[in-house]
Amino acid sequence: MSHGPSPAVPSVALGPWEAIGERTWRAVAEPESVTIGLVAGTGGALVIDTGSTPAQGAEIRRTAEAVAGVPVVAVALTHAHYDHVGGLAAFRDLPIHAQRQLGAHLTDPALLADLAPYGASAADLPVPTHTFGVAHAVDLGDRVVELISVGRAHTDHDAIAVVADARLIFAGDIVEPAGPQLGPDADPERWPGSLDHLIGLMLRPDWLAYPGHGGPMAMADVTLQRGWIASILGEVTNLVSDGIRYEDAEQRGDWPFPWQRIAPGVRTAYDLLAARGFAPRDQLPIIRKDVRED
Repeated sequence: MSHGPSPAVPSVALGPWEAIGERTWRAVAEPESVTIGLVAGTGGALVIDTGSTPAQGAEIRRTAEAVAGVPVVAVALTHAHYDHVGGLAAFRDLPIHAQRQLGAHLTDPALLADLAPYGASAADLPVPTHTFGVAHAVDLGDRVVELISVGRAHTDHDAIAVVADARLIFAGDIVEPAGPQLGPDADPERWPGSLDHLIGLMLRPDWLAYPGHGGPMAMADVTLQRGWIASILGEVTNLVSDGIRYEDAEQRGDWPFPWQRIAPGVRTAYDLLAARGFAPRDQLPIIRKDVRED
């Protein structure tokens, strides 16, 4: 979901880089507490996600090079929400790696509306130069970062960055310790299957997934969240069966996450079922009005 700015725009800031593995770091970019990833090799460094504004992107690049001790040679994007792509302008001279559908979202009016209060526009969003469908490798000299499309989940173009030699994955917003954001562009039906790809890539229990917001998650955490996300579509199905409409779903449903984080995704689930002819009814279809009694 797009994390839209509040009317009073919060201050933009970048926290310190924290070492989380061999030549691998993360920093937290405000105002949305976004995880920015950094992986260094002998051939240069890769930045994962770019923050909210061109100025923040420039600070990410400058401080990343100071910490890594090598130039930033590429940037990778997990998805096209403003707090992840707003700093792209600072990397326009470098290879920009992303899932192939991401570029089309850079002109989305909703994204541009989120960026406008921060003084950014479409001109600050260079299109990705290196796109992929399923998987792609970024060569950093003595190590490789694998970019993998997990399928439809938080968006229709989610990608994760696997740093195998550090046993960690930068997972974007497909998981969050506080619960995922099911926005209007999320896919509540396919999301659980997409998380199966992430779980399968966490080859051992000691692997960690670093989500786009919040602290690291172990395989057990991701697996539990996968189950909770799967329960949302099931709960909507139960509500529809009971004749409960979306307007009453917040109060009548049993939800695994705070309503404000999942409300648009629940709306999507209702629409999905309605498109299949399964919508709440006021009464059971026992009597057909077009049949006359004898």
